[in-house]
This record gives sequence, structure tokens and C-alpha cells, in this order.
Amino acid sequence: MIVSKPKKQALFAIGMFMLICFSLGGYNLSLILQGSTWWFNYLMAGIFLPVGLVLLLRQLVNYKVISVGNDKIQVWYPLRFRVLRMPLHQLEYWQETIIQTKTGIFKQLELVFPQKTIKMSFQENTRYQEVVNYFKKKLAKKRRK
Repeated sequence: MIVSKPKKQALFAIGMFMLICFSLGGYNLSLILQGSTWWFNYLMAGIFLPVGLVLLLRQLVNYKVISVGNDKIQVWYPLRFRVLRMPLHQLEYWQETIIQTKTGIFKQLELVFPQKTIKMSFQENTRYQEVVNYFKKKLAKKRRK
């Protein structure tokens, strides 16, 4: 069974960005609460606090562990308390998108089932290439180019 989790480097980078957003927004909010009437403090708090909050909620809701093997796929959302188990014969199609960027290559695997679409990327998930090789071997006929 192949288990693909989010990469620690990706989680760390997003976490550091959220920390910076909350720090800047919180600092400007504390200046506002101390009586500052400068419009720039309101603007900074109004931008950085919602951005940090949206990123935090997105990370918490979309954190997933994907297991592939034995002709089935399991997607576990630990913070939603939800597990999706689907046999691979229900897969409508799968597609790997490769985009050449200035800094490197972006790869994304998309698995389309009747009720759900599962996406994983090379930059964010561990064991990405093993999952792609599994689908190339087991479900080559359902590949969409």
C-alpha cells in the first residue's frame, strides 16, 4: 500500500506565511486598540488577519492522507473526521498535468470518481511518483491525456 502525506516542507512554508500574516495583522490590531487612528493600521489589519485566517482554515480542512493499493483508494481527512474509501474500478479517469515553469516542473495528479475528484501534486505530497506509476501500471486504459 502506498501512503502519500503532505510534505513537511510545504506545511512549514505555509505555516511560516500564516505566522507572518497573524503577526503583522495582530500588531496593527494592537496599535488600533491602543488608540491609533492612522488609516494604514486599519488597512494592514484588515488585509493580513483575514488572509491568515483563510489560509489556516484551508489547511485544516484540506489536510489529507491518501492510501493507494489493493485496487482501492482511501482518502483520510483527520481534521474532518472523515474517511473516503473507493474501489479503483469506479474511477472514471485519471490525468497527470505537467507544466514547465520558470523555476522547475509542476506536476499534478487528478483522480475523477463519480462523486469526488481527488488532486495531489508533486510539490505538496510525498510518494507522488509511486502513485503515478501505480496508476500507469494498473489503470493505463483510464488515463486521459
